Amino acid sequence: MTHLLRLNEVISVEIKLDNADRSIIKKKVVVRSVQGLYVGCQFQEAPGTIDPDLGFYLRKNNP
Repeated sequence: MTHLLRLNEVISVEIKLDNADRSIIKKKVVVRSVQGLYVGCQFQEAPGTIDPDLGFYLRKNNP
């Protein structure tokens, strides 16, 4: 299995949370690293802003 992702490419991702509401977060991200099938991305948002559902989920699951 391969992919065609390249560094600095802007892509859309969909994240399905395992919270009670099974929230679906859709975001634009920038590809920052590619190592085989592993891809590291950065959210493309203004600094200090984050989706409320995602922010709550991250704070709850990463003390």
